[in-house]
Amino acid sequence: MEVCREQFRKLDEHLQAATAGVEDPIEAMHACGRAYIDFGLSNAEGYRVLFMGRWDPGDKGKLAEPGEIELAAFVHLVENVERGMRQGSIAPGDPKLVALGLWATAHGITSLLISHPGFPWPPDRSAMLDCVLAQGLEGVLARPLASALHGAHGEALHEAVEEEVVDQRDGHGDDHRRRHQ
Repeated sequence: MEVCREQFRKLDEHLQAATAGVEDPIEAMHACGRAYIDFGLSNAEGYRVLFMGRWDPGDKGKLAEPGEIELAAFVHLVENVERGMRQGSIAPGDPKLVALGLWATAHGITSLLISHPGFPWPPDRSAMLDCVLAQGLEGVLARPLASALHGAHGEALHEAVEEEVVDQRDGHGDDHRRRHQ
């Protein structure tokens, strides 16, 4: 258990370092999401132990306090969501539920990248991660986000995903892609 506590501590430190000095809560949550994914991918076996197995914290009927290292990163995310709600950038709601949705987004893509390395992921992994995180954030905002989903960056990502999907579907990716260009 002490090894797990140390990994949770390292995760929280990594996330806190990534968001240090970031005043805008949306930017902080995006940076936190990227740092979470980077931590998981660079510590894949530790991440599997922490988040891809069964974890039962016992009978805790409340959200952990920041001093409880196993949930410190989540507590900090909830605090950031609350800050965004106070500032009006995140739509009003239950901050714990919003934080769970954002965590599920980051955890989902991290777990998929770890457990399915052979999947035909888009070649621009950074753009893909920005897009996935932006989609998660877009859903909680009080107003639309000018994000990785829009503009030339988003169009390039969409084309990369489309090419990979077409290649996988029919085995005639080159011919099929030319028809769509």
